Amino acid sequence: MPSGIVARVGRAFCLIWLAFLGVCLSCEAIASAGSDAGELCDRLASDPFDPAREAQGVAFDDIEPDSAVQACLAAAVQNPDNDRYRFQLSRALDAGGRTKEAGWLLHGAAKHGYPIAQAHLGAFELAGGRIGKRVPRPEYWLNQAAENDVPMAQLILARAYLSGMFGEGNEQKGLHWLSVVEKKGMESAKVTRLEFEILGAVKRDDADVATKARHRLKLLAEAGKSARTAMSCAISRRRSRTGRRCWGSGRSITSSG
Repeated sequence: MPSGIVARVGRAFCLIWLAFLGVCLSCEAIASAGSDAGELCDRLASDPFDPAREAQGVAFDDIEPDSAVQACLAAAVQNPDNDRYRFQLSRALDAGGRTKEAGWLLHGAAKHGYPIAQAHLGAFELAGGRIGKRVPRPEYWLNQAAENDVPMAQLILARAYLSGMFGEGNEQKGLHWLSVVEKKGMESAKVTRLEFEILGAVKRDDADVATKARHRLKLLAEAGKSARTAMSCAISRRRSRTGRRCWGSGRSITSSG
């Protein structure tokens, strides 16, 4: 294809992105960002839970939306087939409160098979979120991500199946995914195992086992906030509604907490 046509097609693609996002940038500014836009996007908006990340990762609450959006938009326009940049742009937009645009980009990255995007989309829909008029498929997206070895998705699936968050519980599937994350040494998996023991003991009216499990959970709670949150969920015994609140708040699309 002649270079002039390539330039025109590239500019048209750029203009479509800018119109969709309503960002106050020019295509010239994006072009001048240079080849380091992708590296900057990775540094400003990569997800610490993304197995395919190219940087250390930034916690959702620490993202600087303006600079991250500009860098990731430039990276996404310059690399239209790179779903990592598309996902990270969705994180940057989400951090800036632009959940609608973030949702569309997240769904696109998930549909293209980017595992961490599938995990976040599944978690968001499991918490009651919805992207446009699409029918939520949290179990499908989380299984896609889990099969692609995303620990975050594997742990959410274990909790969801064990607590019946997909409608009916599935102990076999829940324990399968729990064993997978336990082998990876995740502290959260220990918490989930104790929650499961407590709920089982409560069902059997086995006060001794429940008390011992609560004690072990209390010890874990002293080691971190996530364990303390999980302990309050388990002790409350309200599995379905409490599970939604503790394991996926739905306050944003791409946050991991």
